[in-house]
Amino acid sequence: MVEKSDDGSANMTYTDHNGETKHRRSLVENQYTDEQLRGMKQKFLMENVINDGYDPTEFAQFMEYKMEGGTNVDNWEFEALMNVVFEFQ
Repeated sequence: MVEKSDDGSANMTYTDHNGETKHRRSLVENQYTDEQLRGMKQKFLMENVINDGYDPTEFAQFMEYKMEGGTNVDNWEFEALMNVVFEFQ
């Protein structure tokens, strides 16, 4: 789950094996605003999916298969998005 902090950054929440909710942000994401991250993710997708000749519709379906709401780049940490692109390729 993604939630927005008072400073405008996004935090990922997850439930650990004890059922406790934990919060985490990647090191990369701590350095940028949400808008900067969105642009970086979109540029990465353009360069590594569209420009490399992959079908964007097939990739969007793959992203949705990997995570509910997966077609929204804001739902992905940058590292996880990179991993799913490389897995798709």
